[in-house]
Amino acid sequence: MPERRLCEMIHTYTVNVPDEGSARALAADLARRGHRFVRVRATDDRHLVESLVDEPAADSEWEWAQAEHESVAVAALARQHGGYHRGGMVSQRTTALETFGTDNVAHALDAAEAHDLRDHWIARLPTPVPAPEPLDPLSLAPCTAAHPPLFETLRAAAPADSWWRSEAADGFAEIPDVELVFELYDAFMHQGTCYPHTASEVPLLAALAARDDVHPGLRAILVDFLFLAATVGCRLAAADADRRDSLGLPHDEDAGEVAAREAVEACAPALFDRWDHECEAVRFSLALLAAACPDETAPVAEIRAWADAEGDSPRAGILRLTVALADDDPAFTDLLARLVAAGYAGSAPAPAASSRGTAFSVLEEWAEQELSAVLEDVG
Repeated sequence: MPERRLCEMIHTYTVNVPDEGSARALAADLARRGHRFVRVRATDDRHLVESLVDEPAADSEWEWAQAEHESVAVAALARQHGGYHRGGMVSQRTTALETFGTDNVAHALDAAEAHDLRDHWIARLPTPVPAPEPLDPLSLAPCTAAHPPLFETLRAAAPADSWWRSEAADGFAEIPDVELVFELYDAFMHQGTCYPHTASEVPLLAALAARDDVHPGLRAILVDFLFLAATVGCRLAAADADRRDSLGLPHDEDAGEVAAREAVEACAPALFDRWDHECEAVRFSLALLAAACPDETAPVAEIRAWADAEGDSPRAGILRLTVALADDDPAFTDLLARLVAAGYAGSAPAPAASSRGTAFSVLEEWAEQELSAVLEDVG
């Protein structure tokens, strides 16, 4: 490892545990890992453990890699003590040290001791490996004619009683299509969560995704939105597995999430029927939809052939995962484990997270890379 310097940014961590005994034991464990300051405080019938890590790193790449590994370690310790890692903050070095302070801390290490302890743990870390990314952009169908503004098409496709047909929506007529499609998503699933109205809005998104007068790049995004709606309950439960376990909460979809998934499942066959007429970008989103909505009409053989044609490219692994999920093949867990180990997941899944939820999260993260490149070609 190259010669190091103190990190420019400092990370803090917050863990929720059930009682004071667990909090004190966790605080001691964090201090042994070289967390420079560790604070314990009560909140209602639970306790919070807050800590700050001040450590050296070779450069910004190592700095963020160390923080990612430490976040995984903190989450594992939280589980051991019956709690869950709530998250944390990252701040400029001076600001973090000033705002965290040393009042009422359970453990306070001087800088030299903290750095020595962190050296011990950092020495065990593997060299950072870049996460996989697409080697080439998904292709779009040639646009031989200008598409009408998305707002006009949206109003034409919306039911008569839709908010999008009201005067209140008139202000959206002037914004670019790419911005409008994300405004539509925000109204449909604000900040990626499900609402009581989400299921009722699914047919509108599906109708837009099936219109040839919508730019193919936007159609790809709309189909991806349907994938997100169909998997929202499963993905959120996987991401939230530690908290739900700690608080004794169910991992099941709630009623709104079930309704959203079922609404997408009802619309999916009509979109699958468009496979032969769609460009590569839309087909990629249809592969995601097939993974979320296994159906006899899904183009599984076609997706498998595409994956085989991709050889050993990063995209091939993702497509093979969609096939395994669409086929309801239990062996998808082995493929998922290889993808997670290869860095396809942004963070290590919790042991209690469902494999399907983790798989859908991997697909979501990869789709963000694929489709952000697609949007660059949308005028």
